[in-house]
Amino acid sequence: MELLYKNEHSSCFNHDQSKKPMIEIVKIVKGKKGNLIISQNEIAFFLEGRFKYIFRDFPLCEAMKGQFIFLPAGGKFSYEALANSTIILFRLNNPIVLCPNFSIEKLYGIKNHSPLDQYVPKTKRFSILDINSRLWHFLDGVNDCLSDGIRCRCYFEMKSKELLLLLRAYYPKEDLYDFFFLILSEDTAFSEYVRLRWQQFHSVNELASSMNLTHKQFISRFVSVFGTTPQKWILEGRAKIVMQEIQSSRKPFKQIAIENGFASDTHFTRFCKKELGSTPTEIRERINIRERM
Repeated sequence: MELLYKNEHSSCFNHDQSKKPMIEIVKIVKGKKGNLIISQNEIAFFLEGRFKYIFRDFPLCEAMKGQFIFLPAGGKFSYEALANSTIILFRLNNPIVLCPNFSIEKLYGIKNHSPLDQYVPKTKRFSILDINSRLWHFLDGVNDCLSDGIRCRCYFEMKSKELLLLLRAYYPKEDLYDFFFLILSEDTAFSEYVRLRWQQFHSVNELASSMNLTHKQFISRFVSVFGTTPQKWILEGRAKIVMQEIQSSRKPFKQIAIENGFASDTHFTRFCKKELGSTPTEIRERINIRERM
């Protein structure tokens, strides 16, 4: 169906012109391989095709048409398309809210409270769920509208909220626990705020201040949730992102340094040698050698 008033739509300030819109149709040809650092929570729905993939240090998995997976922010995702594939990708920029009266923190409690006090997760990896009939109907509509050319942020936000409500309405809490367990904690609101927004701040104090917490309060809460200090956690996260940029992109090192908040090329190189064990040039040269072999 043709989209009316295309010029008005494309010139609106809500028109999403980013390379990574909130909702996107992704087509991947058979044999295509890739490595990604997931910077925000994503839900991928497989409309066609078949994939094998590894997320973080979990075992090799496969997903195919009629299934969907959850990819939490901060993890490395490596994949290979085993068939021509079509995916609808939802990028969730904000902490996940299933519905106003059922926060995601409540899922964490299902293993401790009646009548699910004996519940044990089915898997120690992130779960794959089947797309039910209600979700297929929803996804068909989203697919049609995106194919028509809709890139409105307001539309994306409404559909993202609708998606989470459908999950709440049509999937058992046990399945949702398995699906989201990688981000669940006793303080999921705190952990999600940190994982989704830490790159926006230049220091731990700035991050703490944005949450109206003192430095001491923030450190205590962070260690309780993440099991490590914020300095170490942020350093490791920054190193993963830098390594991914060097290995998987052709960006100049100066651009990578600027985008990741380094004050100078020298500072960037020093960081790579200390945290990654090699200079940016050495890392990329090794990749080039492997590709030529």
